[in-house]
Amino acid sequence: MTIEPWTTQLYASLPRGMRPRLVVMATAAAYLGVSKGMFKLMVMSGSMPAAKFIGESRLWDLRQIDEAVDRLPIDYESEFDWEGAD
Repeated sequence: MTIEPWTTQLYASLPRGMRPRLVVMATAAAYLGVSKGMFKLMVMSGSMPAAKFIGESRLWDLRQIDEAVDRLPIDYESEFDWEGAD
């Protein structure tokens, strides 16, 4: 997953400990730990928020992403192999 170099430079200019409020899709996907393709599917299904536009830039609000993550279902009953999990 590649994050555009210009966004890395912008994020590096923030004071230490401050995260950006709006991020590009690659960063939003990385924030969730999913691919850009999966993030797009999540946006299309409504489980993640749509982008905001600033000029021609499409940006995602991390606060809205955090709220969407809190609404995701919790799977208590799956037969997940916890011993092999990363």
